[in-house]
Amino acid sequence: MPGISIPMTAVMTDGTEHKVVVDQRDVAAFELEHRISFTRVHSECLAMFMRWTAWYALRRAAKIDATMKFKDFNEKLDYATDEQDEDGEAEPEVDPTKPDPSGES
Repeated sequence: MPGISIPMTAVMTDGTEHKVVVDQRDVAAFELEHRISFTRVHSECLAMFMRWTAWYALRRAAKIDATMKFKDFNEKLDYATDEQDEDGEAEPEVDPTKPDPSGES
């Protein structure tokens, strides 16, 4: 069975970008923490999955403070994505837990 490997970019509100690869360890931790199967993520909680696994993988890879709580990371996170636009820049995901920055609903 092939392993899961998702290159991800976490863009912080201060403009800092963190690149990390989310793997099966991070996905398994998400499944245990949130009691939701990876197969249901796209239809039920993609934005939260992206944000949480980025945090978890960045901590695991020692790219952020290992003691940082998800709540604190999430407040500083603008968006997390595995998508790239034509210029190679990260495309933000829609996060229903944060207000629309354009002011539109």
